[in-house]
Amino acid sequence: DGMNNRIRMVCYTNCIFAGINEVSENKAFSLFPNPNNGSFKLQLTEPINDGEFVLYNQLGQKVYTQNLNGELNNISASELSSGIYHFNLMQNKALFATGKFVVQ
Repeated sequence: DGMNNRIRMVCYTNCIFAGINEVSENKAFSLFPNPNNGSFKLQLTEPINDGEFVLYNQLGQKVYTQNLNGELNNISASELSSGIYHFNLMQNKALFATGKFVVQ
């Protein structure tokens, strides 16, 4: 399709990524910067209570979790090695969005 060979991010449900092509029209959150070093911000479009950010490596192993509250959450998973990570956003134990990002 004439696109260059940069990594494309895929957004499965209700999400947007800063700095890359948008996939979903319904924007539940923004994750920035992307790529990052394991420390980044997660901006939700609406405040969340009893939320959780669950991070998985390429093998599907859970490698990090963090509670989410409010609209802007700082994620500090700086111990992550370089690669592509998948995440789930949960509220009240229910999945409401998923996505991917790159750690350099």
